Formats: sequence, C-alpha cells, structure tokens
Amino acid sequence: MLSKMYYYGCNDNSGHYLWDENGDRINWKLSLTLHPFGNHIDGGFTPIAINGFYTKEGVVRFTQQSGWSIVNFWDNSIDDRPGSHSLFLTNKICSAAEILSEAKTKFPWIFSRFKFEVVIP
Repeated sequence: MLSKMYYYGCNDNSGHYLWDENGDRINWKLSLTLHPFGNHIDGGFTPIAINGFYTKEGVVRFTQQSGWSIVNFWDNSIDDRPGSHSLFLTNKICSAAEILSEAKTKFPWIFSRFKFEVVIP
C-alpha cells in the first residue's frame, strides 16, 4: 500500500478541488501545505497537447517530482469544460500502474463514473 494519496479534480459537481481518501474536500490553504506543488496541481501536470490537440480522456501523463508520483488525465465525466482533469498524487516514488491500482481502491467513487478507460501510454 502506498503512503498518503490525494485526488485533485471534480467530485460530485463542477470545480476542481483537493480531496482526501475519505472523500473530504481539503481546505485550500491546508491543501497548499500537504504537497510541494502549490497551485501547480491545477493544470501543471495535465497531458500535453499533441499537434495542437488534446489527448483523449483517460490517457495518463505520469510525473515523478520532489519525492512524489503523479498521474493526471483529461476527464470530462462531471465538468465538460476544456481543461477538466483528474489527478492522483502520492508522497512516494512509484509507478503509474501502482498509483492507479491504489487510487481505484482508495477512490472508488471517482473511478465508478468514468465511461472511458484510464490507460498508461
């Protein structure tokens, strides 16, 4: 089992926020102290556009930085505005597959709404 894990994105309404494993929304000021990325988690790790086009929903961008591992992908399952995404981060260096496996266990209510497959390219 991985260490702490958080979800950044939409939960039940539009708007991107940081959530803990209990499904509780974390206060914005507190969220900035829980990880070293500050506001950068809101779009700073999203999948990169290829030839000016976004990748499909669910195609993972994987990042390891400052002792953390991050999986991020486009997600319009709640918020259909351009730029809507889901991000999972953990304070441990591990693989994208490990994060996704753990996230499915810790955040089943997030994965249950996806009508797309989450894939590691």
